[in-house]
Amino acid sequence: MYDSLASRVPPETIIVEESPSSKPELHRRIKVRRSMRFLSAAMGGLGFAMPAAVGLRMGCDRPVIAIVGDGSSQYSIQSIWSAVEYQVGVLFIIMNNGSYSIMDRLAEMQSYSRKVWPPLGHIDISKLAQGYGRDSLRIENQSQLDDAFTSLIPKLSSLSSPVLLDVQVESDPTFEP
Repeated sequence: MYDSLASRVPPETIIVEESPSSKPELHRRIKVRRSMRFLSAAMGGLGFAMPAAVGLRMGCDRPVIAIVGDGSSQYSIQSIWSAVEYQVGVLFIIMNNGSYSIMDRLAEMQSYSRKVWPPLGHIDISKLAQGYGRDSLRIENQSQLDDAFTSLIPKLSSLSSPVLLDVQVESDPTFEP
């Protein structure tokens, strides 16, 4: 996903990140080439990226992409409503692995013998977006992802309403924060 995005995203685009389990991959694949290119919550708090992306897009004349894990999205999913109501053209990319991976990895590091966070696979991100007044695209393979990026990325600056991509990804069982 990050390689596909990196090859298409214009350098003036602001990327707001809140996908802790895939953040190392984002850093390896998408390079910062301009000030305010990459924003993330330094203190590790959750719920930052979606409302921050809406506010950034409202306050500056640059395209904005929010890359958010499905677990993290649950803290501020209602930001979709704000973006719809205020006609804010931000691209939300939800990295959906059906779990709260970062919490599972952190629990494993503390030698917990069981998962401490329930799976999220039953939460339908696309339907949540519809409930807030915006359709979304469920992305299940690389071809769909490439098609979506090819269509959307060139129009980022002119979007007048939010777009949500519900990108199905696999968990990385080897990830270490």
